[in-house]
Amino acid sequence: MDRAIVIVGLAALKEDYLMGKCRTNSVVIDEAIRLLKMNEKRQPIKLPALPTMTKEAWRWGCPKCEFDIGYNWKFCHECGQEMDWSFLGASS
Repeated sequence: MDRAIVIVGLAALKEDYLMGKCRTNSVVIDEAIRLLKMNEKRQPIKLPALPTMTKEAWRWGCPKCEFDIGYNWKFCHECGQEMDWSFLGASS
């Protein structure tokens, strides 16, 4: 199932809870939405060169925590963010 559909469904469930139409805990719903959003694939970012690199150089980084990541890594090894390399034509 598509994550976006699940997020919309959970948001609707939270609205029902807040209006007294269901008994699901709002905190549980908020946490589920947060976890789903956190795990959406995101494109890596370009980070500036380190002092030991040439001025023209750059490196890949996690968009969430800016940890250095290797080209075509599936996940950030620091925070677990899933990477989307499709913008480079790579399979992700």
